[in-house]
Amino acid sequence: MRQPAKGSSTAIFGLLASVAVAVAACTSSSTGSSPAVSGSTSSAPTVSSSSSAAPSSVPSVAAAGSAAGSDTLSGNLRVDFIAYDAKMQPWLDQVKADFTRLHPNVKLTLEVPNLDQYRDSLTTQAQGGSPPDVAEVATSWMPALADAGVLDDWEASGYRKDLLGQMDPTLRDGARYKSKLVGLSYGASARAVFYNTDAWTKAGVTTPPATWDEFLDDLRKVKQSGAKIPFYYEGKGQEAMAAWFNYVYFAYGGELADSSGKLTINKDACVKGLTIWDTMNKEGLFEPNVTAGDFTAQTKSMVSGDATATITGPWLIPSYASDGPNTKYATFQIPRGTTQATVGVTDVYVQFRDGKNKEAARAFVEYLMDPARDLQFIKDRGFLPVYSAQFNLPDFQNGPFKAFTDALLHAKSVPLNANWTQFDKIGTNAVTAMYLDKSGPDKACQAMIDGLAGIQQ
Repeated sequence: MRQPAKGSSTAIFGLLASVAVAVAACTSSSTGSSPAVSGSTSSAPTVSSSSSAAPSSVPSVAAAGSAAGSDTLSGNLRVDFIAYDAKMQPWLDQVKADFTRLHPNVKLTLEVPNLDQYRDSLTTQAQGGSPPDVAEVATSWMPALADAGVLDDWEASGYRKDLLGQMDPTLRDGARYKSKLVGLSYGASARAVFYNTDAWTKAGVTTPPATWDEFLDDLRKVKQSGAKIPFYYEGKGQEAMAAWFNYVYFAYGGELADSSGKLTINKDACVKGLTIWDTMNKEGLFEPNVTAGDFTAQTKSMVSGDATATITGPWLIPSYASDGPNTKYATFQIPRGTTQATVGVTDVYVQFRDGKNKEAARAFVEYLMDPARDLQFIKDRGFLPVYSAQFNLPDFQNGPFKAFTDALLHAKSVPLNANWTQFDKIGTNAVTAMYLDKSGPDKACQAMIDGLAGIQQ
């Protein structure tokens, strides 16, 4: 859901591969979540798991849900997973051991491909008729795969209706494409502001800002107090357009798609939003060489205390616990411009039409989506749930998670549109040029509009 990779948890939620953010809704007015990713890319070797010491967080086999009972499953089953963090392999080892005890006649292969090549590899395998049976992907990858006719509809394949009924309707239906449920959301995320409470208190800022103008004023005070990096901006990588542009664009009422689903850019909202980032850059409120700022450095700068604020997903919370336990921090929702908004993200399971073991594939995903098992998975990753009842748990209603839970009410997402990948590159290049050439928001926004017209002829 952010784009994977962070030793302590990589949100790809989302923003993955060339598309920075995973999408949770078909329209940008959705109240659900959309990256992961997207996010920084963590490479991980292919995992062919065998049983190992079980992480204490993994639910027991007794909670297997639909997988329990008489065993009729057999054959080979291959499933690809996103390289979220270092905990993925031990989790997969335990999942394989538990599922194999329930279904000993299923030969289960669980893989964590190198994220840099993951999307292209999946596409090539699908085109060649030899994809995995199931894969974790960013929602934003779905349109191209679905249009190519390589994905199955989960509902039509017989996926358990009781599990679908327990899911938050927006998060569940945000993975529909052309009325078919080709994606099955397993975790969600929104974005919010993290800030260093000691650094802000030292600067005399004791109340989180509500608007972008207030935020700029507070960051100026933080800079004057001697902060090394008032605000960390991720100017390099897969989220420059899908996340960082949208943090400010959505705040000024911008939409990425019109009522017909066609991609669009509102120039007024674009200029107002990019003026925020342009001002912060010119006033030295970002880290030096902002276009080189990446996800890994963002995480390190925040947990070490070198940076006093940033915007990201809840996966940063476990990073503080593991790598910066003495750094005091808090969270608040992304400031308002003319409206309150944030970026929403989901990642999904997809089932490939050319998969060789449909029955076992469905049973395995139902096993993974057991509410208790999925809850532990998303908590270990630093994500938000997809099951409605779980949002009321104390974990998501208190402490630093609460800002993200509340933000989902205002979340917008990248549209499910086959042209998004091209437009994402156009927008990223336009914003990067604004920083490097100091050409200003108006020119950057016009470049997006002109580029969009070219790909939607």
